[in-house]
Parts: sequence; C-alpha cells; structure tokens
Amino acid sequence: MEFVLIGVLVFSALLVGGLVLAQSGEPPARGREAPAFDLPDTQGRRHTMALCRGRRTVVFFFPMDDTPECLAFVAACKDALPRIEATGARLLAVAVASPQAVKAYREAQAIPFPVLADESGRAAKAWGTLTNFGLYKFAKKLAVVVDAGGRVERVWRDGVGASHVEEVVATLETPAA
Repeated sequence: MEFVLIGVLVFSALLVGGLVLAQSGEPPARGREAPAFDLPDTQGRRHTMALCRGRRTVVFFFPMDDTPECLAFVAACKDALPRIEATGARLLAVAVASPQAVKAYREAQAIPFPVLADESGRAAKAWGTLTNFGLYKFAKKLAVVVDAGGRVERVWRDGVGASHVEEVVATLETPAA
C-alpha cells in the first residue's frame, strides 16, 4: 500500500512540474511595448503589431476549442464587435493552429473579425500565453488592449471569459490617457 501511495505522490509531483514547465511566462506588462508578431489571417493577409499603430487594438488569444466556455467567449466577442469598432479600435483574435484549422473554426463559428494563425506558437509565447506539451500546444485565453502607440494599456489573464469582454469594451469606451 505504501508503494502505491508513493507512486501516486511521485506521479502527481511530475504532473504538476510538467504543467509548470509547459507555461511560457508572463504577458506583457502595462506600459511596455506590445510584442511584435507577423501572422496570417484566414484569407492569407498578414497582420503585424506595426500595422496596428495609430489605432487602439484588442488582441485576444484563445485556445480555439469547442468547450462551452470558449464558445461563450467567442460569442461575447462577436456581440461586442460593433461597440469595439465604434470606439475606433480593431479586434484581432489569435489561435495556436494552422491557417486551415483557423479558417475552419472561423467559418464554423461565423466569426466576423480576423482570426490569426500562430502555427508555431511564437506569438503566443512572446505574449506569455503559450502552453506547450510538445506535440500539443495552445494559447490560454488572454485579452490585451494595446494603445495607438503600440504600448500595452491593459491586460486580462487567468480565466478570461465572456464577462471580461464587457470590461474590454468599457476600457475602450474610456478615452486613452
């Protein structure tokens, strides 16, 4: 019995250690320059942070799965899009997936805003949201408002959900400092 208990404890410690090592770090801090990226959307157009300068930009990283939580998050983003655009801001979503997978997901969910394919996971890693288990990697949900100068204005992380989309909109409806 003691050997089973020791085995379970060792396995648990290895599992927790592996989960910790799979995380990519911290999201960019408020006031810091937003990490650069150059990613394709579902129509092959390239999007970069440099091209976002001059306008506030909302960057959402998400795991692109079909869980109720993720679908509610996507639905909240879709519903908020007119209010986001009314502030003059743009909305970009980023998923760690191939362009083909992103295109299929965007079409299946009827997403009206650009969804960018971060196939390598480099952008998600730079933004501190990549979870990498070797053959399986994904972006945890992260929402960032980037100001017109390319600096991080506000960050939502750790359990970002549909309710946080309202906070993003409220931030955009407040004039930038």
